[in-house]
Amino acid sequence: MFSLIAVLVCQAAAPSGTAGPPGPPRVVLSGGIERRVEHVRYHFTDASTFDTAALVPHFFEQSYDASNTWISVAADYRLAGAAARTEAAFTPRVTTPGSDLDTFFDPSGDVIVSGTDGLVRLGSFAVSERLGITTWHGWTIGVTVGYRRSRADFPPDFVIVAHTIPPSTARTFTTDHETTIAQVVESGFIGGAGWRLGDAWRLRASVDALPLTRGLLTVSLPQKYPGQGTTAAASAFGARGRLAIERRLDGVTVGLGATCSGVWSYEPSSAYRTRSAGVMAYVRGGD
Repeated sequence: MFSLIAVLVCQAAAPSGTAGPPGPPRVVLSGGIERRVEHVRYHFTDASTFDTAALVPHFFEQSYDASNTWISVAADYRLAGAAARTEAAFTPRVTTPGSDLDTFFDPSGDVIVSGTDGLVRLGSFAVSERLGITTWHGWTIGVTVGYRRSRADFPPDFVIVAHTIPPSTARTFTTDHETTIAQVVESGFIGGAGWRLGDAWRLRASVDALPLTRGLLTVSLPQKYPGQGTTAAASAFGARGRLAIERRLDGVTVGLGATCSGVWSYEPSSAYRTRSAGVMAYVRGGD
């Protein structure tokens, strides 16, 4: 909806004129691979209990080392007169560090931390749509909307329970299954530009500002809470950048680039944060 409104506003503001019938749509396909180092963290505050009858202050955190290899395919084309790009990407499922820890603040002063801190099986996929709807000083300015879904499965592991009064730590092995589904919806503004470096080389840059980023985390414990799941949400600001150098070779273009991104939550009590950096290679059809 955010992107659609932006397109309609820009089209309404554009000068009217006559033009011939549009030619057949031309689609340029590309494929890429990116090795990304990424860390994801969720933090949510609410009232809960560990060993008291009444609710006490409590928060839970989940964090993952989401470093992985992303494989992507994309199509560039014209949509309603705008330069459009649709992209889909996925990762293989990998075993990686991950934790799910609850912290309780009991009235006695005892601080209790309970949960797992080990390994998870993690995989993700993402889709996005980009529309470049105007130009400014050589930059194409537009809007984007995207969706990402990640699933983490916690294998059998030790549940750690730590107390501060008196200081103690207990470890209990559990086979209870836990699954978390993380979904991220993002929307905002994009900018992109390219500069020729001789006859065959080109430098390209892109930046995204994503003020409408929403992270949702659903936790499922089917053995402990059959048929129930807990969902928490956080709003955040995201930013992403890419710098690439590419060369045209016999009807195709090959490129190498570097990426970086981050997400910063608006509220500390409901937080979704990520940091990532990567290197990528891609091949694009003749354009």
